[in-house]
Amino acid sequence: MRVIELYNPHVHSVCYSVHVAAGSLTDSLSRPGAALLTQRMVLEAETHDFHRRSPAGRICNGAVAPAEAFVYVHGHRLNGAEIADIVPSFLGEPSFEPEVLERERAMLWDTLPDTAEASLDVGELINRILIQPDLNWSTFGGRDSVGTLTVEDVEDRFDECWLDGNVVLSVAGAYKRADLDRCVDSLTRILDRRRPATLGPPTDVLTSGRKMAIAPVSDDRFSLHLLFPCCGVDDPQAPLVQILDVIVGDGPDSRVRRRLSWESGLAESAGSQPWVLGDRIILEVSVEGSVERLAEIIKVFVRTVESLLLDPPEVDEVHEARKTLRCLRDFQLDDPQSAAPARGSQYFASRLESAEELDERITRPAHVTPDDIHQVAEQALGWDNLSVLYVGPQNSTVDAILTNTWTCLDVEIWDGSM
Repeated sequence: MRVIELYNPHVHSVCYSVHVAAGSLTDSLSRPGAALLTQRMVLEAETHDFHRRSPAGRICNGAVAPAEAFVYVHGHRLNGAEIADIVPSFLGEPSFEPEVLERERAMLWDTLPDTAEASLDVGELINRILIQPDLNWSTFGGRDSVGTLTVEDVEDRFDECWLDGNVVLSVAGAYKRADLDRCVDSLTRILDRRRPATLGPPTDVLTSGRKMAIAPVSDDRFSLHLLFPCCGVDDPQAPLVQILDVIVGDGPDSRVRRRLSWESGLAESAGSQPWVLGDRIILEVSVEGSVERLAEIIKVFVRTVESLLLDPPEVDEVHEARKTLRCLRDFQLDDPQSAAPARGSQYFASRLESAEELDERITRPAHVTPDDIHQVAEQALGWDNLSVLYVGPQNSTVDAILTNTWTCLDVEIWDGSM
């Protein structure tokens, strides 16, 4: 178990969060919906018990693709001792009872598609287009698959995945050392009782072929996602990819946001974010808007991304990107609730030893030049390193716009029967 500390004595709150890789693209229990339902039973079910909703504060949990789950308990620092004792109870006292399973299944039933393959969650679709077909499965599942899962399936998933070495505990705010030590001791005793995880050699889950997928929906809006596999999470270039991400679309004055949303008003939203698949960082650059303006939006969108390939970014852009990343680090210290991992930030939570290491990855090498970022952009943002995901209405006009823009990509049409 890895422990990450973000200590700040100047705030009035404390947050303990547990992050678990709730499944694996290569494990033997890759049943659609099993990761989600296990997370619901271990975490969500507990919040219905009156004694869990104590003066300790807020209990929250969630799941993000691919198969990541987390829980955090957040409250006033005067209740820090009680908060520290709540977290181990989730793993030590899971409610694997048939009535709990049925209750949780009923609660999420209306949020699921008819089939596991029909999920339109963007994270699920990104998994589907980028990973090897034989390893592709649904984190969230559909009514058909979730309806067949049993208590035994949930217990198997819990024993397989919620294990020592597979858990990250992060604590932030004005916590006391004695409370943290007690929480760590309790979690260690709980996790050590379970059999160790069987880990095979790392598998490259990404497909070698690049393609374009069209997921038709009945709507007048679309979302377009450009997916660029970058370096490994432990690669020395990983910090530079973070800076590139902020310049492309994740920063407050990033290029795609400024040109597509603020200056032109073409798109409803535009931006970028990192994902982690296997041990590889994926840079996703996306735009959303009205399908009537698809051709115009794509033209500006493509030119904006290409601008990073033509010339190095401005010195001010690199400076502001690094400042944004440092502000993110400061925000994690000031707002303990933000310690709960989500989206691409589970990369930090699951792989960094400490908050200081985050500082080092952002600020090193000591002098990041525009040429450094340009070199990373040339390697990552090339059109031969691209997969495209389109979610929106499909017709002959849409097909022509997409295929004429990316002529070298094979096209797959996904429908609800796949």
